Amino acid sequence: MKYIIYGAGDDGNTAIKAIGADRVEAFCDNGRAGNTVQGKPVLSFEQLKKQYCSGSYIIIVATSKFQTEIVLQLKLNGIDRFWVFNWKAHVALPTFLPHRIVQGESQLVSYAERLAEWHVSRYHHIGISNVNPSLNYLISEIAFQCNGWRIDYIILDDAETSTSYMGIPVVRSEEALGHIDCLVINEPEQKNDIRSRLPESPGFAVLDIMNPV
Repeated sequence: MKYIIYGAGDDGNTAIKAIGADRVEAFCDNGRAGNTVQGKPVLSFEQLKKQYCSGSYIIIVATSKFQTEIVLQLKLNGIDRFWVFNWKAHVALPTFLPHRIVQGESQLVSYAERLAEWHVSRYHHIGISNVNPSLNYLISEIAFQCNGWRIDYIILDDAETSTSYMGIPVVRSEEALGHIDCLVINEPEQKNDIRSRLPESPGFAVLDIMNPV
């Protein structure tokens, strides 16, 4: 898996520094196509579409000037594996990250560390509970570690209508739990009661990444 950053201006440069250049394949910017930025090629939109169809890319929209137009363009072209980079949300990311207890003290743990510790790449039908501001980072990290798109459901028990997030169906727990081999719980217990509703032997792995172990 690799990122393609849509927007090769100041916002795109901020995004690549924030997420790490090693995970970025290219930029997309019709006005700068054929050039390079931060050592990465700049693609046209037509080139982005061709690469996206391989299934190996996640698009990050990183431009404040034409954000609405770009999001609409992506959707109209059947591209749903994307998220919008927001610097303020990125800075606030540690608020939503897991913790671990080390010598009686709580320490932040990245999604990359926690998912690797629990070998998320072993699983092929993953559900994530719940929706929060860090969900796009969690989805992306799972895709990178699994080297593919293995998340079948986003679980949200107050979902009232059929919807999706990055192309993944958002469903109630009863619709998902019988069809997954791994449940990733991404919110503290006080915000998500799904733990208390799981059967004693659920028949799937439960990765409670917010549990400070």
